[in-house]
This record gives sequence, structure tokens and C-alpha cells, in this order.
Amino acid sequence: MGSKPVVVIGAGLAGLSATYTLQKAGIEAVAFEASGYAGGRCRTVHEDGYEFIAGAGGTEPQWDTTFQYIRELGLEDRVYSIPRQRYGFLRDGRVRSVVIEPSVRGMIRSLPENLRFLAAGPPVRTYAQLTRLFRELRRYIKQVDTASHDFSALTDVSATSAADFGLRHGGPEAVEWFLHPFLSTMVLERPSEISIAHPISLFSLMKGMRSMRGGLGAISAGLHERVKDQVRVDTPVERVVVADSKVVGVEVAGSLVEADQVICAVDAVTALEIMPDLPESISAPLRTCRYSSTYYYQFGLETPLDLPQDTPWFVVMTTASQPGVLNFASLGSQDREHPVVIAATRGWEDDRLGRLSDAERRRAVIDELQRIEPSFPTEPKITKVFRWDRAVNLDAPGQFAAIQELLAHHSRDVAGLYLAGEYLFLVASTEGAMRTGRQAAEAVIRDRAQAQE
Repeated sequence: MGSKPVVVIGAGLAGLSATYTLQKAGIEAVAFEASGYAGGRCRTVHEDGYEFIAGAGGTEPQWDTTFQYIRELGLEDRVYSIPRQRYGFLRDGRVRSVVIEPSVRGMIRSLPENLRFLAAGPPVRTYAQLTRLFRELRRYIKQVDTASHDFSALTDVSATSAADFGLRHGGPEAVEWFLHPFLSTMVLERPSEISIAHPISLFSLMKGMRSMRGGLGAISAGLHERVKDQVRVDTPVERVVVADSKVVGVEVAGSLVEADQVICAVDAVTALEIMPDLPESISAPLRTCRYSSTYYYQFGLETPLDLPQDTPWFVVMTTASQPGVLNFASLGSQDREHPVVIAATRGWEDDRLGRLSDAERRRAVIDELQRIEPSFPTEPKITKVFRWDRAVNLDAPGQFAAIQELLAHHSRDVAGLYLAGEYLFLVASTEGAMRTGRQAAEAVIRDRAQAQE
């Protein structure tokens, strides 16, 4: 073991992280990427002075791998905090907003707006339901080891959907006004499709949101720059070849690329497609993985919207009963000269949206944005749309326990196979992708060292 280059499948964040870690250890690797670009769901597209974030847009300060890479890539000066945040809740065609402030002075400043929200927002019964729900969530949050990112205490509850948990411990209004808006914004799916372990882990880790100038795509771009000579874009892996429970290589363009070690750093669905010979001990856990989908629209505007200018972070979330096609709309913009509005469609509306032409779908999104905020222009200056068939791993009920079992033995059941990707980490995140990519590469390094002893 060790004479052949390590094959990395995928050059998203997980694959780039794995390739970068191997490079630092002096181990030869080649990464095959099916698309025409590296970065996957985390990249930034620049056009005419605008920054369009193709996927992930924020991070948390406790993400160790993320900030390790930020330091190593010299990106510290791009990181900034988002202290003042405004959230709108769309129901019955009206937006009711609340402001989140970290300081006492800020809370006092925001008090009039927040009192209006309390008076005219959710029905009175909602608050009693939320109190009960938060009490139960807090009980589980306290069990999470945030220092080591150990979520094993959530194994038992992970088989319960967020919707069932919310109804049992809160009530329908708690699901309507809290769980659905939050999860459809963060995960792009309904609470019925998501394990309650996912939001519990998210809440336990929230220590203050961070963002980056240039978006988190600056990290993927920086990693790609370091390993670009080892990345082959427009080169899909057709099959991972396994013989006698051991990896022997991958098929690319009908030819075998021999490899003793393969890091599969693609989503779980794609992993199953290119690894049909896996034993049931590996394929069964992979089949538990589910993903949200979305048309991810971004609009470059001539001027900022006619909104309060005291915070660039203004996200309007849709409640469960609200009709329409959007999960959320991000109306604020950090860049006042080149403002960008983001809108993500509901995956459960894919059938309806898929029957529309590109122009019709764009029109439907713009029309809904104008109902949310009348100052949104009929014809934005620039429109970008990113289609994600597998946008965010849901951690569907049952997935977490299955994945924990998988992590314990997958490299044993198929020698030379290493898995990476956000689906292996409870929190769907750029951290999950990069951390699992790094860990897969570290396992390769250890195995090579042991083989040489």
C-alpha cells in the first residue's frame, strides 16, 4: 500500500479538504470532479461587481476545521460578525419582523419593533407552546458535547422527526411559527422530513454568526488554488471497482485508474450510484440519507430595497401555512453599491416549478418577492440561478444512528475505501464537509504509516 496515488472522488469542500490534507503530508493524490468547477455547493461567482454566493453563506466561530483553513489560507481579514439580525415571518401575505441584538443597548433600541411583533405576530397561544418546546429542546441541548462536537447523546431521539417532536412537546403553532420557518431556511425542507437531532445540534452550536467577504466560496477557492494541479474537472468517476472486499481502483472514461486507497467525497446518493458493489453494511446506511432540493435565485439590483438600513441581515422566512414557492428571501445586503437579494424555492414544489420554463419560473419567484417586499424591482439588473438537486443533507429520521454504525466499520468491510461528506456529520454544514474530508485523509495517512512499519 502506498505506491499508487490516492484517488479522491469529488472536488467539493470535502474532496478539496481531503486532497489538501494529503498534499500537506506529502502524499500524491488525484481528485476527479464530475462538474466543470471545484467547490461544489460552496463557491462564489463574480459578475459586473456583484458577488453571487452559490450555496453556503455563513459559518459559526466554533467550527475548528473551517477556521483552521481560514488561517492557513490567509483569509482572516475577510471574516466579519453579524451582530444585528432582522428576521421576518411571512404569514397571510404580511411580513412581521423581529430584531435579534447581542447587547443590552441594542435590545433596548429594538424594543418597539419587537413589541409590535409580539402584539401582531404569532397568536397568543403560540408563546405557551414555544415555552414548552424550548424547555424540552434545552434538555437535549445540554447533553451535547459542543467542545468535541460529540452528538452521540442525541442517538435515541434522532429517529423522531422535528415535526413530531414539536407537536408532542409544543403544539401546532410552535411548528408553524418556529420549527418550519427555521428549518425551511436553514435546511430547505419541512420539519416532517428532518430529524429533531439536526436542529438540536444547530442550536447547541450557535455562538454568533460569522460571514466572509467573498463568501465561504473564498475557502473553496483557496483550497483549490493549493491543489489545482491535482484536480481534474469535467472528469466523472463512473464506478469504484472493488474485488475481494478491497478497492482496486476507479473507472474513468471507460478505463481503470488503479488505486489502493479511494476517498469517496461525494453526496450519499452519488456514492451509491458509483459504488454498486458495496456490502449491505455500507449501502444500507447510505440509503437512509435524504437531501433537500432548490432553485437558488440571486438577483443583482441597481439600488438597495426600500428597507430599514440598520442591519444588512434581513431574512424573511415563510410559515408552514403560507402558500407560494419560496422557502425564504434574504433581502438585506452587505454591499450597498451592488446589493444582492437571495431567494430559495421549496423543494416540495419541484414538480410544479419543473414544468415551467426558465422565464416562467423566474417570473414566479420575482412576483412572490414583490408580494413580500413591494420595492423589489420588476426587472432586476442581473439574475443568477443555481439548481441544487441535493442541496442540504436533511439528517432524516434514522440517518444519524445508521451513519454512526457505518463510521465504525466501513473501512474494515471494504479495505482502502474512505468516506467523506456532510452526510457523515450531524450538522449539514461546510464544517461537516471539510472536517470529514480532513478525517478521511488522516485515516489514509495513518494506514499508510502502519503498512510501512
